[in-house]
Order: sequence, then C-alpha cells, then structure tokens
Amino acid sequence: PTKSTTTPSTHLSKIQRSTSQQPNELLNPPAFTYAPPLSIPSREPDQSYPSYLWKCGRAYLSFYKASVSNVRQTAALAKSLRSKSAGTSGSPTDILSRAEWQITLRSRNDMLRLPAFGIIFLVCGEWTPLLVMYITPAVPEACRIPRQVERVLAKSEQRRFERLRRIWLGSALCESSDALANVRVSDLDTLHLRKISARLDCHARVWDWLNLPPPGVLVKWSVGRRVEYLKRDDELIKRDGGWKELGEKEVHRACVERGIDVLGKKEGVLRGELGRWFG
Repeated sequence: PTKSTTTPSTHLSKIQRSTSQQPNELLNPPAFTYAPPLSIPSREPDQSYPSYLWKCGRAYLSFYKASVSNVRQTAALAKSLRSKSAGTSGSPTDILSRAEWQITLRSRNDMLRLPAFGIIFLVCGEWTPLLVMYITPAVPEACRIPRQVERVLAKSEQRRFERLRRIWLGSALCESSDALANVRVSDLDTLHLRKISARLDCHARVWDWLNLPPPGVLVKWSVGRRVEYLKRDDELIKRDGGWKELGEKEVHRACVERGIDVLGKKEGVLRGELGRWFG
C-alpha cells in the first residue's frame, strides 16, 4: 500500500487554515445576537394573491418569533456578563472581550425597545412589517427585516453626504483609527465638531429638517460620546485579534459605525475600507 505523503507540518497548516475560518469569539458575538434569516416564499404561477400574502405573513411571523427569542437570549447573556464584570475596580473591558462588551451595549438598547415592539407585534401579528418600516428606532436590531435595514442605511448615507457637502473643511480628523486616537474633542472648534458629527451621524435629524446647525454644546457632547466609543472599540479589536478576524456582520457594522458607506458593496470591498481605517 502507498504511504501517505502528508507531513506533520502540512497537517498542521491545514488545521490552522480550518481554524482561521472559524469566527474569533473574542471579537464576534454569537449568531443568536443578530437577526435570524428571513425566507420569503416565492409566488407560484397558479397561486392566488391572497394566498401568497398569507404565506408571506406566516414567514414574517416566524421571523419575528425567532428574533424576539434572540433578543431575550442575548439579554440573559448580557446580564451574566455584567455580573462577571461587576467585581472589577477598573473598566469592564479589563475583564470582558470585545464581543462580550458589544453584547452588553447592544442588549441594553434592544431591551429598551422591546416593550413597545412587543405591543406592536401582539396587535399586528404577521402584518407587523407594514408598520415597523416607519418606526425603525423603536424596533430592536435583532427584529429588523433586511429591507428595513437597507432603508435606514440608505437614508443615513444620503444624510451624511448632504451634511458633509455643506461643510467645506479639508480635515481628516476621523478618517482612520490613528487619527481618531489623537482627537481631543475638548480642543476642537465648532466647525470641526460639526464635520465629525456629520460623518459619524451624531446629531439628530431634526436639525436637518429645520435647516439649522445643531447647537455647539449638543454637538460637543454627542461627538465626545461617539469618539470615546469608537476609540474603545478600536482598542479592543486590536487587542482581541485584529480587524482581519472580524466576521462579515461585524465588518459591516464596524464600517457603518465609522461613517463608511456600505450599500452595494461586497464584503471584500468593506474589508478593504476597514483595513484602510486601521492602517
């Protein structure tokens, strides 16, 4: 019989390649923290329209049941993580990984949204998608359908374009992780603060509707919070494995949070954008 020519080093490299394809658990939250997949049935040639709508409604109903379950499961995990970090005298991130820290933040926001969304879901049932498209801020992230997410992103990117178009300032304060790390919000003038706010979507849309610049004090506060969040997230990503080990959903989210347009771009392009951010 012919002996195998596989050497230990070759076998090890195969294992390493296989392992590298697995998501880094220090960086990427578990799958149940995201929205579940939504499968809409296609309409059959001889199927009546009311029957097709009924099937679509049942598909949405299954999606929302699974998504609410995900929110509750994530909340239980977040609660245990907060207990885990409660005993530390320093920052929670001294104990928590980047993924765990993100879970606690995202779960807190989703649990605030869940009661109102739960009432809507109980009343509307499978017709919920017809309403939630217009009240996205009240919907937990894990309960948002793909079309709803795309609609929000499209509006956000258009809003960023319009805001930046009105601010002619050749500054690169928030164009990379290194540049962001050197930003001292307290030292910035109002114009620079407004540009960062426009890029990172820090101020409310009401100021766009009124066609007025947001108050300087409000901009300084909101920009300060966002910059500190991104600085911490950048540090944790670098500490826990680097941006290259982020999964597809986390790459997408990281780009959105850093003011990088994502609509119509494939994962490889977004990874390139994120790579330029981290340098």
